Amino acid sequence: MSEAGAAAAAAAASPSLAASAAPPVAAARPASSARPSWDTARMFAAGGLAGAAARTATAPLDRIKLLFQVQAVASAEATGVVGGAAAYTGVGQAARKILREEGGARAFWKGNGVNVARVLPYSAAQLASNDAFKRLLAERAAGKGGGMAGGGGGKGGGGGGGGELSVAARLLAGACAGMTATALTHPLDTVRLRLALPSHPFSGAADAFATIARTEGLLAFYKGLAPTLVGIAPYAAINFASYDLLKRYLHGGGGDGGKDGKDGGGGKQGGGGGGSGGPSPPSSSTAAAAARPANNWAQSLGVGAVAGTLAATACYPLDTVRRRMQMRGSPYASQADALRTIWRTEGARGFYRGWSANTMKVVPQNAIRLASYEALKSVLGVKRAKTDT
Repeated sequence: MSEAGAAAAAAAASPSLAASAAPPVAAARPASSARPSWDTARMFAAGGLAGAAARTATAPLDRIKLLFQVQAVASAEATGVVGGAAAYTGVGQAARKILREEGGARAFWKGNGVNVARVLPYSAAQLASNDAFKRLLAERAAGKGGGMAGGGGGKGGGGGGGGELSVAARLLAGACAGMTATALTHPLDTVRLRLALPSHPFSGAADAFATIARTEGLLAFYKGLAPTLVGIAPYAAINFASYDLLKRYLHGGGGDGGKDGKDGGGGKQGGGGGGSGGPSPPSSSTAAAAARPANNWAQSLGVGAVAGTLAATACYPLDTVRRRMQMRGSPYASQADALRTIWRTEGARGFYRGWSANTMKVVPQNAIRLASYEALKSVLGVKRAKTDT
């Protein structure tokens, strides 16, 4: 009995020993739960740096685009005639005019200090919020009704960090991220626009803030916020969702779950459960994310350019209305009035003034920003989630 009985007793006791080993795993949760907060801070840093680099590189085209968009209002304020002759008629002509009349190449970066100051928090909030909203929506989808609601694929649930997102969820995450960042940084955008005009009366950003607050009131910083939110929601939604989906298509759908969770993050058993082969490890979501191909810089640049161009083209008319409503002396009473007036006095082309310069700006800017964000997240050690591209 001695050795045989001891072996039998040990075998009988193994389930209880395994069960008693579980508490240390649960006790380790506080250490791992601290990780997301650090990841969020790192994502904010990566987003801010990526946005600043992209915007500085494309500042000349951004200034030309702004001049095209607001020249009709600036001309009307100076002459009293709406729809008068345009001072800027093409990208090349505008560039030559700025070089000749405004003191050389440095004029292309006029207002760039405010630009970068606005872009740092804006890009940080938008890019980090998009990732955060995607992770939140994936976790909620995986937790709803166990594994039957929106996991890796089929009826599967998400493991660990949540399930695979639907197209609608990606669009919603992008829209919420865009509106969050815009509401935070709209005053800086208003000042940047005023400083970009060739005849502005301000000596710098601080003077612009003080003068606008004193002469027009604090609400002047939020002029055009409603059309901005209306315009940024679809833009950010299309931009981020198309970027994600194009990347996943090029990666062959890597990380997507299979039917009933056999290939993905979970199955009919729900949340972290696997398919018919038994429960999956708690880190299945992380393993799925890590198993996807490494991000390719050139590929990310190309996908970012395509996604940005699609989103900007679809939403450009609302952006034009927003810019004009931010102008001092704007003749429009509301967004609807601006839409009607531009259509009546300038036609459909009035909504797309500066579109070519904007497209030329968006292609490199969106590409550099999104590709840099992914690269910087890796450099800063952000833990990759299943919802990340």
